[in-house]
Amino acid sequence: MLTVCNLEFRYPNSPFELNVPQLDIANQQHTAITGPSGCGKTTLLNLIAGIKPVHAGLSGEITLNHERLLDKSDQQQRQFRLDNVGFVFQDFRLIEYLSMRDNILLPVMLSSLPQDAEIAERLDYLIQKMGLSELSNRQVSQFSRGEQQRIAICRALLNKPQLILADEPTANLDADNAKQVWDLLFEQANEINATLIVVTHAADNLDRFSQVLPFSQINAGGQLCST
Repeated sequence: MLTVCNLEFRYPNSPFELNVPQLDIANQQHTAITGPSGCGKTTLLNLIAGIKPVHAGLSGEITLNHERLLDKSDQQQRQFRLDNVGFVFQDFRLIEYLSMRDNILLPVMLSSLPQDAEIAERLDYLIQKMGLSELSNRQVSQFSRGEQQRIAICRALLNKPQLILADEPTANLDADNAKQVWDLLFEQANEINATLIVVTHAADNLDRFSQVLPFSQINAGGQLCST
């Protein structure tokens, strides 16, 4: 169970206010959080993952399966994220001079998880599912944005996370590739019994989610920002 309770967040020198009195998402549930660009969906996703700007005001509770995330130090939150959370960032956060394989493996290399034959096998499986098998040793800088998005999704899924967070995961893809990504996200969430939370401003594929939450109902603060 993911629980967000009495969460209050403010950027310094900004009118934006995030105020989430209560948000409960059951284990293995597929949840879409919808709303226009700039309403604060990305901010909420980052906070759930333990990513927060320096000097920002933050209080409340975020609990994932009895782990109180805000009670952890920055290093502990980072380690917990690497071990338990798969995050598909809107801006990808790939390292351009590394190969596709090394980019996908990077979170596992930084985590406490073993780099064993099972990880290598899963890496090959995900690359194949995304149609990138013959390009695995190419530097990321040589890929299109759509291909980079698929690489970022493989990276998020590699360690079989208990929580998958995806920020506009198909924003840079054409219809065929977008369907491939949606299929993989739902297939993998079901296969590894992960909770899936996707933030989006698009109405496509909402019928595939077991829960759709308008951001305006989550954020009692109600003010917009640029993220």
